[in-house]
Order: sequence, then C-alpha cells, then structure tokens
Amino acid sequence: MKKESSDIPFLPVITKRDLRAFKKDFPCLHLHRIQPSRLSERSPMEIKAIQRVIRDKLKVYM
Repeated sequence: MKKESSDIPFLPVITKRDLRAFKKDFPCLHLHRIQPSRLSERSPMEIKAIQRVIRDKLKVYM
C-alpha cells in the first residue's frame, strides 16, 4: 500500500476459501483486487465509498 499511486490504488479483497495451503505447512492468502477504473457501472461517489470501506478495514492491520 505504501507504493501505490493515486490513479491505481491497492484495494485487496478476501473471499471465502482464499486461505490456502502452500507446501502443506505454510498458509498462503490468495488476494483479489478491485480496480476502480474498471467499475464503469458505478458512480464516482460509490467508487469512493468502496475505497473508503476497504481502507477502513485495512487500518486494523497497519
């Protein structure tokens, strides 16, 4: 997140079953990413709200 640019923000999304095993002993998290520029069916206000919710959820881990 520290290296993101303003036009391409880092907005990870975790879904069910994204925690996977890697070499049996190491857990691995598979992340999906929302790209606001591809949300053409959403208004700018909705896109900003989505970004705000994801960032608020991530603040716990930062």
